[in-house]
Amino acid sequence: HDEICDLSSIRTISLKQNTLKSTIPSCLLTLPELSSLLLSSNGLTGSLSLSSLNVSPLTYLDLSYNQINGSIPSEIGGFSSLCYLSFYSNAFSGHLPSELGTLSVLSYLSVRSNHLDGPVPRTIGSMVNLQKLYVRSNKITGTISSELFELSKLILFDATSNGLTGTIPTRIGVMKSLTSFAAAYNSQAGTVPAEIGLLSNIKCLYL
Repeated sequence: HDEICDLSSIRTISLKQNTLKSTIPSCLLTLPELSSLLLSSNGLTGSLSLSSLNVSPLTYLDLSYNQINGSIPSEIGGFSSLCYLSFYSNAFSGHLPSELGTLSVLSYLSVRSNHLDGPVPRTIGSMVNLQKLYVRSNKITGTISSELFELSKLILFDATSNGLTGTIPTRIGVMKSLTSFAAAYNSQAGTVPAEIGLLSNIKCLYL
């Protein structure tokens, strides 16, 4: 662990599709020049430890297909340069941190297939560059947040297989960029709003 943390000039670390079984060294995410960290499809375990940073150059973080557990640290909000963030298929639990809302340049966020619960934080409305959001196959509760409909660049939203309640908001009609909207296998009720007919770019609709 210690040796890799001495690579102060490294910009990309890709160790995808190996059989790494340890925890992630917290120092990896503090390397001063690191912009891409790709550790998907390993056997990484333990919780994710992040330090509070003033500035991080990290733009691409992929930890998908591992066995990382515990909560998603609130310090993730300090990584303000992130464009791509994937925690897909791990064992994260607890709530989505409201600090995700500070990631204003993030375009891709996947927390699909974890054990997350609670509502999607209202701060999501501040993620103004978000294009794809996957929260599928968790234990997310509450209603579809009205702040979601402030994301004018969103093209894909997938909240299939959670515990969402309430109705599909009529405001969905303002999502002119939306091509895929999936909220099947939840506990929503009511009628399908006629405003869905305003989604001129929609290709896939799963309710």
